[in-house]
Formats: sequence, C-alpha cells, structure tokens
Amino acid sequence: MCVCVSTFLFSHFLIGQKLTSFNFDNPTRGIDVKELNDGGYLLTGNVFYPENGRASSVLIKTNATGELLWKKSIDSEGSSFGWSLMELNDHYYLLGFSDLNDTTRVLLTKTNQDGGVVWERKYGDATSQIGWSLLSRGENLLIIGETTTESGKKSAWIFNVDQDGNMSWESETGMENNMERTFYGSEVSRKDIIVAGINAKQEKVDDDILAMRIDGKGKIVWKKIVEVGKKRDVGHAVKTYGKNAYVYGYYQLDSIFNPVVTQISITGKDSKVIKIQMPEHDVRIMNGEKTDEGHVLVGYSRGPEDQFFKACILEVSDDGELISYNTYGERGLNTFYGIRKTSFGYAIAGSVTKNGKAELTLVLLGEGN
Repeated sequence: MCVCVSTFLFSHFLIGQKLTSFNFDNPTRGIDVKELNDGGYLLTGNVFYPENGRASSVLIKTNATGELLWKKSIDSEGSSFGWSLMELNDHYYLLGFSDLNDTTRVLLTKTNQDGGVVWERKYGDATSQIGWSLLSRGENLLIIGETTTESGKKSAWIFNVDQDGNMSWESETGMENNMERTFYGSEVSRKDIIVAGINAKQEKVDDDILAMRIDGKGKIVWKKIVEVGKKRDVGHAVKTYGKNAYVYGYYQLDSIFNPVVTQISITGKDSKVIKIQMPEHDVRIMNGEKTDEGHVLVGYSRGPEDQFFKACILEVSDDGELISYNTYGERGLNTFYGIRKTSFGYAIAGSVTKNGKAELTLVLLGEGN
C-alpha cells in the first residue's frame, strides 16, 4: 500500500479506494490506464535507469481487482516513453515517443495480449515529434501529438494510421506568430474529435487553453482559445460528455497554479470557465473525468506546509466547489497522469514514491449514490 495523506475524505459519491504499486527495481512513472474487454486493466508508463540515463516504456496487465498478471518493459533503440493505450481486435497499441541522439520521434508499438511486440513504427522527419494521445476510429487509430521545427516552433500534429501502422492522412495546425501544442483527444462523433492543449505566444510567456474540433480527415471544424489567467493557462486533457467537452488543466495565479475546468459546447459556440479556488496550494491538474455531480481531477500538488509535491485526487462540483482533496507520496516523484471512467467507477494511473523509490501506481475508485 502506498503512503497516503488525506487532506479531506472522499465524499459519499466516491467509495472503495484501492491503491496498488508495481515494482520494477528502478524508478517508474505511470501515465495511462485502460479497462480491457476481459475486465482487467492495462497500464503504461516509463521505467528510468539512472546508471545510463535511459528510459523504457512499460506495460502492466492486471485482473479486475488490480492484481498483477504480468509486467514488461518495452525496449526500443535509445530511450522510449509510453503515453497512451488502446485495445483493438485482440491486440494492444502503445503510443509514445523515442529519443535517440537528440532526435525524438512518435513511436507506436503493437503487442499481442501477452505483451509480446508484434511491430513498432516511428513517425516524423522534423527535429522533434511526440505522440501524446491515441484514439480508435473504427478499424483505424488516430494519433494526437506535436511537431517541433529546427527554429523551435511547435505545431499540433494529428494523423491517422491503420492497424499495420500505415499512415493515411495527417494534419498539422499552427498560427504564424503562436505555437500550438495538443496533448489529448476525445471523440465527439463517429468521425469528429475534440483535442486540447496550449496556444502559446512566442514573443512572451502568455499561454492560453486551446481546444479544436477536428473532422474525420483532419480538417479543423472550429478552434477556440480561452484565456483564464494573465500568464500560463494549460489545457492538459479533454473529455466529452453529451453536448459539452471539458478541458482539464490549470492556470497561473501569482507564483502558483490552481485547477481549472473549461466547459465548451461541442458546437464551439459556448464556453464556461470553472476555477477551483485552493488558496496557498500549488495544484497542477493532468486529467479528469465527469461525474453526475461534478468532476474527478488528478495531478500533483503542494500545500503551504509541504516541502515537496504529492500526487493528488480532487473531487469538485459542477460549480467548482472543492468536495474532497487527497494527496499521496513521500519525497520524490509523485504524480497522477491518467484517469478513465470504468464499469466499476474510475481507474487512475500515476507514480507515488515510497521508501525512497517512485513506483507505478494504480488507483481504483468506486462510485456510490
């Protein structure tokens, strides 16, 4: 069991919290989790090797209660980083990026259900390309990421591949004087998606939340830029529920950051900014999910008495009222990156440090009434 320091208790809506850590002998970071068709869970993240500075992607499969079935490191030339997962036609797909000789490429790996590698594909020809999020589009896969030119300009990069990794189309978006970074995507319809990220002004530190609706061929249907604070606003993930998309992230408040949920209609016409006020707390939200009564948010935070950041789970109302706030971890790497709604409640992936070592961690939360 991981170290857990609870600032507030969970409300009656979230019940049955269970934490499981997985030991790889070296520090690990959990990034994404997905409930599988067989009822178990698949997790990915990274294991770091301090002796040579390298990193490898990892895959972990558990049963429905989070008990380990198998775990594997997925080695690639140079370092590799696992970031997003998909199950399709009895195979698993792992998206991330590789880093070799200061050259970064999108990396897509296909495995069988035992974690054996079927193939891996790399994409990109600029200075740096990173794959952040993976969606299924019927029998195809949609990759959401970013590309960086030699001059340092970043643009959103979205492309479609088949189950053999062959690219059928790609779309690169950006503005002349701004940089656009997209981190996460969510389905709106059988064809369209909404992606979220950052619109950054190159001439000064002034980042705004970015959301775009993209059709089935990569064409922008609408683009929305939302300013929350005066300096850095980050949209890190997006989820779609009914007629709205919810962008989860954080905004700068003086020298610290606070959580924000940006509600945008799927037509792009209406938006609403929901700020979660946590005075004297520095809170960076990486992801979230909509509940019937509000949202569950995950990330990392530091309170006024804390000497280091801890992984955190927040429950907030639709109006941004803080219902519960729980933190986890000893001094070290503590972050929750991924959360997905499941048939049981919610599954969360991240990293929690205990006994001086960061371990990839799965949290299962049930739903009450």
